[in-house]
Amino acid sequence: MRRTILLGAATLGIAGATVLSAFGVAGCNAIVGAGDYHIAEDASLADAPDVQLPEASLLDRAASPDALTDAEPDVVLESGPPCGTGLPTSDPGFQGVVRGCVLAAGCDPDTVNYSVSDCITNNQLAGIPGTAALANAQTCSDVTNVTGRGYTTTACQGLSNGYHCAGAMLLFCNNNVGSYQDCTKRGSSTCGTYSGGDAGVQAACVVQASCSGEGVTACNGANSLYTCHGGVGFGENCTSLNAACSAQDKTCYYKGDLCGLPDGGGLGEACSGNIRQGCYAGTGVPNTLYRYDCGKVGLGCMPDAPNNRAHCLAPGCSAAQATACKETCKDSTTATFCVGGAKLDVDCTKYDSFSKCGTFTTGSGSSVVQCY
Repeated sequence: MRRTILLGAATLGIAGATVLSAFGVAGCNAIVGAGDYHIAEDASLADAPDVQLPEASLLDRAASPDALTDAEPDVVLESGPPCGTGLPTSDPGFQGVVRGCVLAAGCDPDTVNYSVSDCITNNQLAGIPGTAALANAQTCSDVTNVTGRGYTTTACQGLSNGYHCAGAMLLFCNNNVGSYQDCTKRGSSTCGTYSGGDAGVQAACVVQASCSGEGVTACNGANSLYTCHGGVGFGENCTSLNAACSAQDKTCYYKGDLCGLPDGGGLGEACSGNIRQGCYAGTGVPNTLYRYDCGKVGLGCMPDAPNNRAHCLAPGCSAAQATACKETCKDSTTATFCVGGAKLDVDCTKYDSFSKCGTFTTGSGSSVVQCY
């Protein structure tokens, strides 16, 4: 029910690039950790409702000893601890990162495209100035206090389906429940409505009292991003989000430290100890440096110099295993996320009022797993 209720707000980006990719594994071991989650065992999901089946485990498909005797000479067997051994599931810092990421995804109607696996692996919330306040969230109320967004079962009672304004509050209702955005958190004091043509009445936060060019999206300097409807600019003030407006991309981008890029430009990543650093080429905004503390969640940073990349990997996990990971719903209440190559089971019912695990399709056609 909830995930069909979307506000459709502009998506925040990292300057000139998408957020760092997540990595995970296909298949792992049975190492139980403390808290509400543990290193996942591979198990059949055939009886689980409305979930996606994971790919067969690379480790479970390993050849038998007899078969290995006939292997090609260049076959090399990996050695060392099983992938994910030593992941600090009982550490309060690790638990806090997991909690913040699960809540950031599940409590905010504007994060239906958000990958919890990416968030945990890269300690992403703390690494981006615009989302750092979410890193310590304990409940959905904490997320709402930062973003001004949430779900409601009361504000839409008696209202028709669709968009509505209630003072500075933007509502989207569907059968008496819905989602909301407090415009004051977007640098606006007013919610306004406009005609969306075939889409009917639309609503958004007013950030510019007058504008020209129906349907034109533009920046007001580096501050506000707006789309002009009926001579009024609807959108958001990027600076209220610790972001900047890119006139070229017509998007608010989170701001970070400035950085240089390797010869030829593009994406540049490197390791500084267990810190994964990425310099992203700006399009309409300066090149921006982001730092992701792999060590905070018990991962190590592995450089990939030939490809100008770096990866956060769990103990015993390889980049190949990490790339192969597919996050899933293990059952109707348990999410299995990929943390630097290790599969991590999370009991959704342990967070706020969540009662389900769900797999959702993003705008790009990929899928993400979230608690809700």
